[in-house]
Amino acid sequence: MLWKNNKSDLPVVYVPRGRSIQEILVYSEKVGDYEVRYYWFRFPYDWFKWLKPYDWEPVAFAYKNGMATKVFWRPHYMLKYGRPVRHLGRPVIYISRLRGNAPRVTLFWVTISLFGYKRIPDDRLAKLIKEGLPPEEEANVESFMKFVRERINSCGNSTTGRALRVLVELLKACKAYWRRDIESMFRHVATAFLTAPRRYKLSDAGHSLLYTTIVLWAAHKYGNEKSFKRERFFADFDGFDRELLLHVLLIIPLSLAKPPRSENDLKKAAAHHMRAFGINT
Repeated sequence: MLWKNNKSDLPVVYVPRGRSIQEILVYSEKVGDYEVRYYWFRFPYDWFKWLKPYDWEPVAFAYKNGMATKVFWRPHYMLKYGRPVRHLGRPVIYISRLRGNAPRVTLFWVTISLFGYKRIPDDRLAKLIKEGLPPEEEANVESFMKFVRERINSCGNSTTGRALRVLVELLKACKAYWRRDIESMFRHVATAFLTAPRRYKLSDAGHSLLYTTIVLWAAHKYGNEKSFKRERFFADFDGFDRELLLHVLLIIPLSLAKPPRSENDLKKAAAHHMRAFGINT
């Protein structure tokens, strides 16, 4: 278990004073590009002892490159998601002071936790944690995990989500241009084109981005040869940053508009440009 060797892998957990957590079950799985860690908090009872003599409350964090970037939780059977509160890079969980033990993970609870709350020490937290999942009949495990998986997959593959990732890559390519870093320019522009939604690739702007990608591919391939004139290359690419910023402005509207080209047109254009620059795959 990660947390047995490195306490920084644990979340930061705040509970109301006098509240006891019996155990915390942890389960990890891969969903797309994310590692998802599910935390199931077990309490002695829910609202009242006679109402339900057990209570499981889930929180899940989706990690990318070692950082929790998404959070999912289920307060009173409502399924929610958002961006986690972090303390020194570690995600934070607050247990509601109400008897329902509902987990809270928003900024509002940073203020609430200043009054009558205590942080569970990492050593104590590590002892509470065990690997596994609670009983389905007690915790409705599958419905929560299904929600998390579907939410991650829909966020990662939606048109808007892909367009936003393209936007980030284009801005990185712009910074690489200012540094005169051909390798990074090619990597970020190529990632932007490959990630771009289908409709954007088939637009006039998408065709322009395809051509730029292939030109940078050729520059990356032949850049170390003596015949490659670096200064001439950047002279020809004068204004490249403004071209990239134009793509940034167009990526979302053109990703939603009807494209003027077909997939076959795109393949023909790619083959033509690659032949022109002597690139073979």
